[in-house]
Amino acid sequence: FSKSEVVCRSGSNSNAVVLELLASKSIVAGRSYKLALLATNPAVSTQEGEQLGQWQLETFQAADLLLPIDSARISSFRINKPLLSWSYANAGRAGGMAVVGLKLTLSFPDPVTPGDTIEILAPPAYDLASPTSHANDARCNNFKWSSTGSALPFTAASRVLCVGHRLTIQLADQDALGNGTVLENGTAIEFLLDTRNPSSPIAWGLNHWLAHHINVAG
Repeated sequence: FSKSEVVCRSGSNSNAVVLELLASKSIVAGRSYKLALLATNPAVSTQEGEQLGQWQLETFQAADLLLPIDSARISSFRINKPLLSWSYANAGRAGGMAVVGLKLTLSFPDPVTPGDTIEILAPPAYDLASPTSHANDARCNNFKWSSTGSALPFTAASRVLCVGHRLTIQLADQDALGNGTVLENGTAIEFLLDTRNPSSPIAWGLNHWLAHHINVAG
């Protein structure tokens, strides 16, 4: 659907939106559609054991929106604590351009402890793996810790893996004596790697980078 064929307006309350078809086009049964909206997440993160909310999708024929044709509920996602910092540099703008030394800097609100994992997802069109990597080694494309960041806690025992657009950093577990490095909350983690910009524009709803901190307990 083009912009001239639909209108988007607020619904009956602040967490509802109505999408109205203006043209003669119809939604075809059995066909998959994608709807991308800009929304603001709740300010409070999801607590351990808290039941997730649900999104509700309904379709109507009448403009009064009283009697739905069909309805579906979709389980929501966890709301995590926001990162204290998250930025990139040296990205370049041209489509298909080789990006050398893309610098990513991030810091978390919670300590990163031995055995924890940091996961970074680039937009799907990016490839962070080395061109010579294969399934058994999952090497990143010219990955290196930045000389200006707080990379020292990550020793050679820590693993950095890249598969497609996913980069995973696994902080080394404690040794036999129970010693292990802890990154205090707010510690700046900074590294560089090479990649290549997609040759064509990425869909608006997919054009973002994500970073997660997963503790050793999952």
